[in-house]
Amino acid sequence: MPRERVFSSDEPYTVASSARSVVGVVWSRDNYVQVFTELFNDDLKYVAPADNTNTIDINAPLVTRVAEGQDAERRRTWADGFYVTLDRQGINHLIRHLRRARDQAFGRDE
Repeated sequence: MPRERVFSSDEPYTVASSARSVVGVVWSRDNYVQVFTELFNDDLKYVAPADNTNTIDINAPLVTRVAEGQDAERRRTWADGFYVTLDRQGINHLIRHLRRARDQAFGRDE
């Protein structure tokens, strides 16, 4: 089955991590199309306050940590992805919504 991915324009976990947010589509010629989101190439790294608090002070030192326990499990679930199966009508609706969003956010393509 063909699979295409579009990578996010920003890094979700700062430069400490190689993870990237992705939206994609997979299909077959048997009337089968799915749109998905996933966390691609997640190395489970993130940046956290050095003092182990959950409050980030921009002046406080930060360290790179590796997700553990429930956070690691949640990120593995994101890496597996979330899939939505669409029929022809659903695809057409999504395309219309994406075009409208693009045009309102960035202006119409001429």
